Amino acid sequence: MRRSFLTRRAAVMGLALATLPLSAAAQTQRADSDLNGAWEGELVNITGPGIAPPPNDFGPMRLVIDGHSARVCMREGAAFQEMKSDTFTVERNGTNAVISSIESDGGSRPGTSWVETWTFVVTLADADTLVVNYVRVVNNNNLRSDQDGAHFSQIRTGQFHRVHVDHV
Repeated sequence: MRRSFLTRRAAVMGLALATLPLSAAAQTQRADSDLNGAWEGELVNITGPGIAPPPNDFGPMRLVIDGHSARVCMREGAAFQEMKSDTFTVERNGTNAVISSIESDGGSRPGTSWVETWTFVVTLADADTLVVNYVRVVNNNNLRSDQDGAHFSQIRTGQFHRVHVDHV
């Protein structure tokens, strides 16, 4: 009888301790530190209806995540070059994030020229591996809708690995 009571009490105490929530600061710090950093890898093309033929010049990429901002770089020659500088935002929740940029021809009236969106949807596979899905959507509003290149999408997927770099 006494042993059963102690066993039940220990189980209840263990359950109570296991269900205590982490402080909001501890949760944020853990989640942010997991995704923050530099990640490199290559993406493979996904094809299907409505998806543009893949370009041949899409090489290795680097994502640098820092809180709610990110930089996206592509390798050009021996070095990585930042793409769409200062346009990416990051929405995140734990191990997942959506990194996106939407731009248009700033010199034209909205809806009369091009609009381009890049989105990276990512999740951690483990501490050093990031699953990456990329979507690019372009609408060239100045072209007839039935004209080649008027609007198109590109979709790619892959895994990036954590790297330690001094600069982009």
